[in-house]
Amino acid sequence: MGARRKRGVLPVADSELTAATVHATADRLEVAAPRRLFAVRTRSGLRLDAYPYEVSPDGLRFVVNTLVAEPTSTAVTIVLNWTDALTSR
Repeated sequence: MGARRKRGVLPVADSELTAATVHATADRLEVAAPRRLFAVRTRSGLRLDAYPYEVSPDGLRFVVNTLVAEPTSTAVTIVLNWTDALTSR
């Protein structure tokens, strides 16, 4: 079997998407140093088994699930014993 050369996209680290060339032969695997592709602002913590991006089959285009605005917190009101108010009427 002959040598195969592919480019792999590495997961997002430090808000950057990186890629590395991988050269595989029957008895060796060589991985070049990763190089920066572009900066991203991904939505983190959604799923541990999924990446926040998808690469087209030709490796030239990316779809990235990014933040379009800074997240804001919303107040939550918790009402305890609300059923007591219903029975006292």
